[in-house]
Amino acid sequence: MAAVMDILLRDQEQRLWQYLLGVGGAVLVLFAVAKLLSEKRQPTNTVAWILAIVLIPWLGVPFYLLFGGRKLRRLARRKSPLHPELPGM
Repeated sequence: MAAVMDILLRDQEQRLWQYLLGVGGAVLVLFAVAKLLSEKRQPTNTVAWILAIVLIPWLGVPFYLLFGGRKLRRLARRKSPLHPELPGM
């Protein structure tokens, strides 16, 4: 009887982890798609990223976060290099 209870508890624990991972993945997909839709980009790029995120979320979301963002590159281009002014020059 104890062996059966042990098997049932392990099965429930495994189902709980599967459920939590599924919910976590769905939340990541929703946030990534919301962020993607809030950016101004070409429609073809947006559709391609959405397909990647929705069809393969465990790869699409990290790839989007690593390679899809344009804010840092644009910010770096806008900033001018520092040229300190030295006194007496």
